[in-house]
Amino acid sequence: IDYYNSSNLTVTFNCSANNTRNINLTNATLNIYNSTDELLYNITTNTNVENSTNMTFSYTFTSDGVYTWNCQFEDNQSNTGTTANDYTLTIDTTETNISFSSGTLANDTIIPRTWIYSDVTLSGDVKTITWNINDTETVYNSTTYNHNQTSLGNGTYNYNVTVCDYA
Repeated sequence: IDYYNSSNLTVTFNCSANNTRNINLTNATLNIYNSTDELLYNITTNTNVENSTNMTFSYTFTSDGVYTWNCQFEDNQSNTGTTANDYTLTIDTTETNISFSSGTLANDTIIPRTWIYSDVTLSGDVKTITWNINDTETVYNSTTYNHNQTSLGNGTYNYNVTVCDYA
């Protein structure tokens, strides 16, 4: 899967080949590259099948990051075929931290006004931030944001902020 996001360091890769020439596929190779396109990992296994095959490989990464990978097959006449494009994979095992900044009211605050303001700062790779007040959601796509909900009538309002990262 291209643009796969994982919160686990161990990832299983699926490599498939379909040989229409009835020549034995002899080897399957998985190549993984780091963010600077240096070969990080390479493993070849013997397939020895006639037409098509589906190989799985497993690799445990040592750190978060963005990686690319591809599969290569070789037949018994030394012809090779590689996936048309490299696939992108993101490893993100770091939890995102969220904190309310100045300007955000304390829990259970009673105040006579028609608006609620909150300011949130996040650490980590953030995909979306959802601000929810009484089941009305507003979605943001940045690491620091503030939200001002206006035109509120008298009543009790509950709000929270939810963060979603890439993995």
